[in-house]
Amino acid sequence: MSFGWDLYDYSYIGDCDVVSKSFYRRGRRYEEVALLCYDPWGYGYIKPGSRRVYRDY
Repeated sequence: MSFGWDLYDYSYIGDCDVVSKSFYRRGRRYEEVALLCYDPWGYGYIKPGSRRVYRDY
């Protein structure tokens, strides 16, 4: 299992973490990954353009 690391190159990830979330749509399970970054004040945000749905079951 890759947890989405292979969807991004390391220069794009930078100091961000890859986070994932499962959801169901029409009876199928999908895995969505995104990059969680932190601003200078320590608040987390999803990096724009980093959300990807990469698997279904």
